[in-house]
Amino acid sequence: MAGVEATYEEHLKCPVCYETYNTPKTLPCLHNFCKGCLNSIILSLDEKGDLEEGIACPVCHAVADVPSMALNYPQNIASMFPTNHLIVSLLNESMEKNGKVGRIVFGQNQMGRKKRKNFNTLEERMEYLKERCIEIMEMERVNQDKLLQQRQSVQGSIRDFRQKIVELLNNMEDEVEERLTQVIEKEKQRSSQLLRNCLRTVDVINKLMQSHHAEVQKAKSKGQLPKIRLNESVLPNEDLDKTVDQLHKSCKKGNLEFIVDQKLVEVLNSVNKFGDVRISFGESLPSIVTPSSSKPSSKLTRRSSKTLSLSSQTTESLKISENQSIRGLIVMKARQLEPRLTSDNIPCLIVGSLFLPDGRLVLIDKNNPSLRLYDKTFTYLSRVRLPAPPRDLTCTGPTELVVLMDKKIINFFTIDADGFKSTRIIHKDEQYNGIACLRDELVVTLGSGRNAGVKILDMDGYCKKTIQPTDGKGNFALWNTRYVAASPTHSLIMISDANKGLVCIDTHGRMQFAHNMILTCGMTSDNIGNFYGFCSQNFLNEFTPDGSRLRIAIPTEKQTYHESLSICLNSEKTILCLTSKYGVEIFSLFGRENELPLIHS
Repeated sequence: MAGVEATYEEHLKCPVCYETYNTPKTLPCLHNFCKGCLNSIILSLDEKGDLEEGIACPVCHAVADVPSMALNYPQNIASMFPTNHLIVSLLNESMEKNGKVGRIVFGQNQMGRKKRKNFNTLEERMEYLKERCIEIMEMERVNQDKLLQQRQSVQGSIRDFRQKIVELLNNMEDEVEERLTQVIEKEKQRSSQLLRNCLRTVDVINKLMQSHHAEVQKAKSKGQLPKIRLNESVLPNEDLDKTVDQLHKSCKKGNLEFIVDQKLVEVLNSVNKFGDVRISFGESLPSIVTPSSSKPSSKLTRRSSKTLSLSSQTTESLKISENQSIRGLIVMKARQLEPRLTSDNIPCLIVGSLFLPDGRLVLIDKNNPSLRLYDKTFTYLSRVRLPAPPRDLTCTGPTELVVLMDKKIINFFTIDADGFKSTRIIHKDEQYNGIACLRDELVVTLGSGRNAGVKILDMDGYCKKTIQPTDGKGNFALWNTRYVAASPTHSLIMISDANKGLVCIDTHGRMQFAHNMILTCGMTSDNIGNFYGFCSQNFLNEFTPDGSRLRIAIPTEKQTYHESLSICLNSEKTILCLTSKYGVEIFSLFGRENELPLIHS
């Protein structure tokens, strides 16, 4: 009986793996194989490229044809052969009769198909299953230990990173708090000092207006411009608002000009109630000018040196320069400056120029990126190479200047007896077109279209304000910005726009005036608040802070127009430097009224 059982069990084993059938499949030759074994044979034939010839039976070597449609999917061919349900029934019957559950379970285990053990009793099978369960539990415990270690490692890393972030935030918070405290304290001191100076100044103006009422009325009756000299008298004032209102009403009624010491300019600029009272600089001291509607031309005429002096200072040291306007000046070409040096590889293209306060001339070359220095006689002194082609430059102090370059670079320089020295470089995230200095801030133009505007930066390059001015109809006042100039005296900014012309705004973005001069080629400003722009039709235009314009012709040897890239005037307004693609031209400005016809706009 045992022999019959053994023979019976042999017929339930696969002739390939010698294990109990697992999903038996029958070939056309009627030999049976496990589905997995048959699939392995098919994949092996496919790798060798012999699958098209058919599947050879491992027992009788009879060839079973494979449909051509199934050749592209060899992994599914084994499923196409019929399942031998007789063997499946015999396997189920054998399990029910003999109760060999453990044998069936481990016979079909896919983990290596290890050789099965023969169990005689149910206790042996249960013991074997228990051992296997213990092994599996041990493996799971090891896996859990590994996962726990990984979790602890990750949690430790998270704690370390969190601690570093907290320390970094605390350090940043302390640093920001310290800097804010310093700034707040500094602003408190500045505001307190400003308020004290404002009180003193307004009180002085009020008392001077009262004490010199007769002189003012006498000057007005003669049709002259009344002027009152301010000294540094310090008198307390208890009613600031009343005094300011009186001053504002008095300025509205008459055409008054208050000439003040330079120390009081910042104070007077801070008093917004002055309305249309503006501050401008002469050669030696500033003045506050209130425009008059009765005599518009008086803004452009020479200011008289006759003043009502109320201080003990000498009259000569306080006279206003008679050359504050270009009115009546004669322009004559003095020389042609050749900026190209022997070390230059290609011809120069001077795109920017400025006069230093001591009279020296600075030029920037775009083709041979460099900064060049000339003395008062326009003799070449030195140069320094730049890291990128320059676009514009501005002066921030007696011996300090800033160069705006391509590649979004702003470079700061100092000038000494040996030449230029780079102090620091700032890299920005956007490209600027023009640059100007407004007290201790930088004004830059950028963008085109709806992105066109003006930014005000501090000396560290941080943006303090972005301005996109609009006209009275709500349209963008800027569209394609180019040059820019700033007037520290009046806190005004003038921008040259290739599409909109000349636009003048204040530091709050309010429009002051505009001129439809889209052909302006180069801009600059002077120390009394006037702006200057060179027109491609050979005219130098002067714009006063109230928007009035004068222009004088620039002589040319040819009939073609000057194609200017930049202009600059020295502090005395006796020398004009004009740069173009043809080189650098130096002009002399001299003479007074009636020597040359003045062309009014």
